[in-house]
This record gives sequence, C-alpha cells and structure tokens, in this order.
Amino acid sequence: MAKLVTFQIYGTTKTNLDSMTLLEREMCFTIDTLEVYIGDSSGNKILIGRAIVDTYANMPTAGVSGRIFVASDTKDVYVDDGNAWIKTTVHHLSELAGTLDDISDGSTYGRVRKTELTNGLVSRVNDGSHSANAQELRQHLDNDSIHVPIDDTAHGPDNVISAAEVDERIQSAVSDAVFSNDRREPVLSRTTDEPTSPSEGDRYIVPVGSTGTNWSGHDNDIAEYKNGAWVFNTPEAGWLTFVLDEDTDGLDFQFNKSGQWVPAPTSVNHNSTLNKQGGRSNEYYHHTYAEWVRNRTAATDSVDGYMTKEDHQKLPTTNEKEALAGTDGIPSDTNRYVTDSDSRLTDARTPTTHTDTHKMGGSDEVGTQTPTPNAIPYADANGRLNAWIDHIDCGVF
Repeated sequence: MAKLVTFQIYGTTKTNLDSMTLLEREMCFTIDTLEVYIGDSSGNKILIGRAIVDTYANMPTAGVSGRIFVASDTKDVYVDDGNAWIKTTVHHLSELAGTLDDISDGSTYGRVRKTELTNGLVSRVNDGSHSANAQELRQHLDNDSIHVPIDDTAHGPDNVISAAEVDERIQSAVSDAVFSNDRREPVLSRTTDEPTSPSEGDRYIVPVGSTGTNWSGHDNDIAEYKNGAWVFNTPEAGWLTFVLDEDTDGLDFQFNKSGQWVPAPTSVNHNSTLNKQGGRSNEYYHHTYAEWVRNRTAATDSVDGYMTKEDHQKLPTTNEKEALAGTDGIPSDTNRYVTDSDSRLTDARTPTTHTDTHKMGGSDEVGTQTPTPNAIPYADANGRLNAWIDHIDCGVF
C-alpha cells in the first residue's frame, strides 16, 4: 500500500539562496521568484519554476537572468536577461525590428526592394539595368503582333513552329540534298507488328490493321520509338522511305495518293529483271549474267546467234565498206568490188586472155557447126559450110 509522505522545502529569497550552497539533494524554494532549486556536488541547480505562466499583468519584475515568462492571455513568451523581459514571439511583421531591406543578399536567399512592391505584391522586375512593371510585362506578352502562337501546320515566313517540327523539317531538308523533299529516314519494316522490346530510335511503317497496344489506329503511319514512347508521323502523298527488310538489300517505298505504301517507281531490282529490253538513242540493253560472260569471252564460230571473234574478222574492211557504196575503193586481191575507181569501166581493151580456148578446136570454141539463130558458124571437117547453106540444084555442068 502506498504511503503518503509529507515534507517541507526550505524557503528563502533568491538573493539569500545565491549567497549559500545547498547540500547535495537539499531543496530550496525562492519565495520571491517562485523557483525550486536542488543542491548537488557542483552547486545549486534549478529544478522547477524557471518558466512562469501567468497573465501579462502579473509578470514579475525582471532581474533573474534565464527565467522564462509565458503570458497566458497574449500567448507571448518572454526571457529575463537580468535587466528586462525580452519578448521572443512575433505575431505581426510590424513587430520585427528593421525592414526587409536590412536583409543582406545571399546565394541561397534574396530580397525584394520596397520600391518593387505595391500593396505587398511584386509589381516590378528590375535587374539593376532594366526594369518593367507588371502592366508593361502583361501588355508585352499579350501583344500578338510580336508573339505569334506556335502552329506546326504553318509554313509562312512569320509563323512560329515547335522544336519537334523544326527537327522534322531539318531532317527533310537534309534528305532533300540527295532525295526528294518528302524523303524520310529508313524504317526497319512495313509488315512487322508492334515490337514488345523496341530500341531507342527504331522506326517502322505501321501495317494496316495493326492491333498493337500503341499502334492500333495508326495504319500506314511512321512510328518511331523516342524516349521510351512511340511517336507517330502521318504520311502525305509523295513521302519516300527506305524499307530495310524488303528483298535482300532493301527497297524504296512511296506513299501514294490512294493512301498506300507502294514500291517507288525508281526502284528496280536488276537481279530480278526477267526480260531484256533495249531501244534507240539513250536506251540500254540488259543482259543476263550468262550473256554478259558470253559477250566478254573469246569464242569460235557459233550458231547461237552471238557474234564471235571470227565473225568480226569476216567483216568488210574499211576500203571494202567504201566500195559497197560504189564511190570509192581501189580494186585489189582483197577488194573484189567494182567501184567508180575501176579504170576498166572507162578504158576499153581487146580481150586476149581466151584466144586459145575460143579458137576452132579449142576447149571453149566460140563458133558451132550446128546452125542456130545468131550463132557463129565454122566449117566442117572438109572445110565447107554445107550445113549452113541451103542446097540449090542448078543442074549438071
């Protein structure tokens, strides 16, 4: 059972207590300052009573340094400095000593001069060299003649476009140095559906009917993975891009006016050219690889339709080609054509080469013993032309 113990604490004035030293664990109450002290080996120690709570009117006289007084009616806190009570609480700016201009400028805090304030609000911006009040700033910002709204669809000299549109137009302009004005950067594919783990900068043409979480509803758009998200560009008729996974080396595709990506008209895969074609001036022939090798390889006479080295050797010489025109070329053993330069056409001579063969008894006699119209007769073995002369009976002489 708890036992109630009653004891008294020695009492005296604070002045008397200051002139004496309490024994260890001995207690004393100052009747004038209403404080309780306890003694220990190092001197008198205050135990309770340093903070005094009462109405402001009952505040005791100052003179004991370190005391705290709390005014219960005004909620103010005072500290006794040994000479006066110093108020430590502030309820209004007017209670502060000095002004905001007394605060030094610093790197982590700053101040606003009174001249820049109106009714407690910052009304002027001043960097020490230039200043403008709030009304001037507002009028400047609202002036549409000098602040044009951003419009990425505009192309006039006085229009303002976003940074993204600037980048897009720069990329297009760079490509224009080699390609058309609507050239776009290459894409990886136009048939692949939305990848699950794309890499930064990956570009695709969204296939028609894509059901991807992000690609759905973006048929034929060019999708690019930027900063962890898909960015879509809707193509216009005439756009060109290089599709890297088409065929083996990639092909150009163009967005046509029907809203489809189709092989660009200039894209020709020469390895798949099925038919050779050629023509007149400024037109060219295409050969298969076998034909190309055949035309570069020396060959003998052939019946396969290709001209060989031997065929080239049988072509007429330059002199013979001129003779074919009948205007030039000197007849010779290598030029057996008759031309205007052949003197035999204008210098008549008596033939002598066949005199032995054309004479009577020769291997190529000109005359004949058989009478025929317009033939040249010659005598028979008896020296007579009886076969050529009709017989006339003149009687007996």
